[in-house]
Amino acid sequence: AFALDDGSVTALGEERVMTPDHASVPEIKGPWYGVGTGFAAAAGLLQQQWASRFEAIDAHALPRAAVVARLAAAAWARGEAIAPERLEPAYLRNNVALTLAEQNAARQARG
Repeated sequence: AFALDDGSVTALGEERVMTPDHASVPEIKGPWYGVGTGFAAAAGLLQQQWASRFEAIDAHALPRAAVVARLAAAAWARGEAIAPERLEPAYLRNNVALTLAEQNAARQARG
C-alpha cells in the first residue's frame, strides 16, 4: 500500500507476499485505488472482497519505465538516492525453493 501526498509517494509498510485471503488494507481514510495484476489473481478475489472500499481498481495495470523514472527523480530530490553498487532488486514471490541450509536440514531430518 502506498500513499500519494502532494505528488510524493510513500510506502505504508513492508513489501510482502501473501494469499489474497490474508491481505488487508491499512486503516487510513481517503479514497483507495487498486492497481496491478494481483487484483486479477485467484479469480479476482481481492477485487471482489474490496470493491466497496476502493474508488477504482485496474487489475491489468503494469509498471511503466517512465512512471518509475518519475518516482526515482522525486526520491532523488528528497535525498533518498543510494550508490549504484548498493542497489538490489526486490523480488517478491512465494518461497518456491529451499536454501542450501534448508535442504541440508531436510536431508538430516529424513535420516
